[in-house]
Amino acid sequence: MMVKIGYVRLLAYRMGLGDWRITLDKMLPNGDALAQVHITYGQKRARIQLSRQFKNLPREGQRQTLVHELVHCHLERVRLSSLNWTGPLGKKATQMAVDEVHDHIEFAVDAIATAWAETLPLPPLPEGK
Repeated sequence: MMVKIGYVRLLAYRMGLGDWRITLDKMLPNGDALAQVHITYGQKRARIQLSRQFKNLPREGQRQTLVHELVHCHLERVRLSSLNWTGPLGKKATQMAVDEVHDHIEFAVDAIATAWAETLPLPPLPEGK
């Protein structure tokens, strides 16, 4: 089962992202990620890409994955600010700092998404089920 954009936009609205333009792209290249979000700098626009494996997740897993990607919209400015203040550190130290901030954001996003997802509706059942 693959989710529809209307469901993703409902989640976004319920998560305080109602003024964002969220699009859905079902063509994530092969890899380990179930989904990725690409946020347009300086705009309230995000494109979520889903992997082929996403459709095999249970509905709870699909919801949590989508909520995870949407939480990234709220924290994108934190990630971007880390790129601004690390530059003067030198190339190696900058990369270490950026990687560290990325890891902390990813774990925070997942914890927030796990808790928040339980309060949001599941994806609709496929027709005929």
